[in-house]
Amino acid sequence: MINPHFLDHVSQDIYRQFPEMKGVNPKVRAQPGAKNSGGGAQGSAYLLTFETHTSLANGAKLARLVRVTVDSNGKILKITTSR
Repeated sequence: MINPHFLDHVSQDIYRQFPEMKGVNPKVRAQPGAKNSGGGAQGSAYLLTFETHTSLANGAKLARLVRVTVDSNGKILKITTSR
């Protein structure tokens, strides 16, 4: 499992980048066999998924999803988001 300190640090980075995600606890999944940040060696990585719903001006709700791939040292490797 990912170190709670690394998880907190990554979450704070995501909250800064995506303020609407503040307070959302991510779902964490292990990604076995993922490439490490050290140059292609096989290692362990984690996929953190932040999900929330935001209200639009017309009253409709829109699902917002941020997926973050993190290596075992807590370094962010990739961030993807939906609109």
